[in-house]
Amino acid sequence: EQRRDEELLSVRTNLKSVVSSRFTFSGGLEWQRLESRRFKLVDDLLDADYHLDIDKFAEFAYPNDPAALSPDLSRPDRVVQEGDTFGYHYRQHLQRGAAWLQLAFTFRKIDLFLAGHGSITEFYREGLWRNGIFPNSSAGSSEMLRFENYGGKAGLSIKFNGRNYLQLMGAYLNRAPFLD
Repeated sequence: EQRRDEELLSVRTNLKSVVSSRFTFSGGLEWQRLESRRFKLVDDLLDADYHLDIDKFAEFAYPNDPAALSPDLSRPDRVVQEGDTFGYHYRQHLQRGAAWLQLAFTFRKIDLFLAGHGSITEFYREGLWRNGIFPNSSAGSSEMLRFENYGGKAGLSIKFNGRNYLQLMGAYLNRAPFLD
């Protein structure tokens, strides 16, 4: 069984202010902290007595390197039972802060909005095992990756009558890669 045990702390706040019958301001702040522990767990041996914890990919990709077979070099040729962790074991750490705002204008024949956002995302991986394929870089903390993201969007609605509208919208944004 592939497991992903996550602990997430998230704080968000939003503000909406109706400045006038024609103008509304909205905005918000967000902060998140995530720690995700990822591993494989022996759920059922299907009537077998044990499972030998070796990397099946490495068996064919690195046939002349016996160390590459081991997902954890501190325990080569490990025999695992039900409930044991095998294959891989690491943590991912993420921290993200974001802010956004939107201005909305309403008129008799036209509605218009302008919005923008900005965020900073940082994450890194913490290897809990020293893998045989990547013995020098799999255990311990990786380099912290930082992404500064921003974007904006705008929209215009033209009201011809109560049933016919023309809507034009556009956006430009960038995002940090998903932590997966």
